[in-house]
Amino acid sequence: MADGGFSVEGQENEQEILSKRLYLCQFLCALSILREGGHFVCKLFDLFTPFSVGLVYLMYHAFEKICIFKPNTSRPANSERYLICKWRKENTKDICDYMFEVNCYFEKFWGLTSDKDIVEIVPLYLLKENKDFFNYIKESNNKIGTR
Repeated sequence: MADGGFSVEGQENEQEILSKRLYLCQFLCALSILREGGHFVCKLFDLFTPFSVGLVYLMYHAFEKICIFKPNTSRPANSERYLICKWRKENTKDICDYMFEVNCYFEKFWGLTSDKDIVEIVPLYLLKENKDFFNYIKESNNKIGTR
């Protein structure tokens, strides 16, 4: 279970963007320590940016099943949701290595003085190409948004 967070007071509308490296590191850690067949749950917030959706896409390929879930006890105004990943697949080393490489790029480019940013880690055309995944993300966002 990963439940990382930090204060975004006054920047609530940017929480997803501000949290992207945290999401990446939580996912990377999970893939690094989970054994084959293991499960992982991570609290996320909005899933609208190509970066966040790309991370979920990588987890979609690393696990047999994923689910985005918003508990009934979660306030509708709160954008929290949980990514539930079940049954880690046998060979996720390439995904893990790629996430590590992306994290290294953050280390190199991401800072208060840098105007560079990583806005996507999976090209949009690949996300759209997988219609089942892309439709699931859209439906999940729509369902959570109408609560």
